[in-house]
Amino acid sequence: MVASASAKAAAMARQVEATHRWAVSGTPLGHGRLADVYGLMSFLRLEPWADKAWWQHAINGPLTATEPPPTASC
Repeated sequence: MVASASAKAAAMARQVEATHRWAVSGTPLGHGRLADVYGLMSFLRLEPWADKAWWQHAINGPLTATEPPPTASC
């Protein structure tokens, strides 16, 4: 069981060479669970979702922002 992307078990699991990878989660997705989803993406090596900087910029940042993103003006 890998509880988070930063756990030692997660780091070891990502180092395993494999042709195919799969993951199963019994954790419900909800508020505060984005780190769990990132952990799965990282283990599965699904790019660009497995890239920490991309994840923060495109997924975690916008979904956890306290202010709405600016709108484009015409």
